[in-house]
Amino acid sequence: MRKNTPGNTRDPAKLKMAIVEARPIFRKGLLTALKESYTEVSSFEADEIEALSGLAKEQAPELVWIGINSHDHPNIIQQIAGLSARLPSAKVILYDYKSDLKTIPRLLRLGIAGYLVADFDVPELLLCVNTVLDGKRYISNEIIWKYLNNESEEIEPPKTNLSKMEEVVANYLTQGMSVSRIAEVMNRQISTISTVKAKVFKKMNVANVLDLKDRLHRSTTSDEAAAPFNPDVR
Repeated sequence: MRKNTPGNTRDPAKLKMAIVEARPIFRKGLLTALKESYTEVSSFEADEIEALSGLAKEQAPELVWIGINSHDHPNIIQQIAGLSARLPSAKVILYDYKSDLKTIPRLLRLGIAGYLVADFDVPELLLCVNTVLDGKRYISNEIIWKYLNNESEEIEPPKTNLSKMEEVVANYLTQGMSVSRIAEVMNRQISTISTVKAKVFKKMNVANVLDLKDRLHRSTTSDEAAAPFNPDVR
């Protein structure tokens, strides 16, 4: 069980989380493992990330576990961006069945707190949770070793130079959302979102959403050399 540390005001015996996983058996296994280390575990379980949008403020979890299947990868950036906007205080931990290194830098920019490969064991699970709850970021050793073993050419840094909020708004725009709808989802003024949209268009040197979508797609599929990968970048 976690102990209180200076500055840690949360109850170390309790854990409030959400699990997004299409396989009920895996959800049950994850929950069982955590209940062995925490006296009280409350969880919201769902098959898809979109289900979290219906949570009331008092239901907001401190941890969100998301299992990424191969079919999730094309949309995972947009989904995490939307989740970060809806639940800004939640710490997101991903576990990946594919270990697609190309998406990791952009996910880190969006603020994910942990990244595991899907075959993690219970000790690594608890290490990840404790690290994240202590305000640090946890990246699976397997991901680190892939980088160290000269596989870093697979990892591409973000090339958009957008701030976190600008990237969230850009992703929403490419999903076809209107400025007023984005303002509603992000709980911001319409004028604020309009200003952010203008900044995105200027930075990306585009005139419309179609061009923006194409530019964002090319920024993630470019064959340019990757910058050094730093798993602790914030």
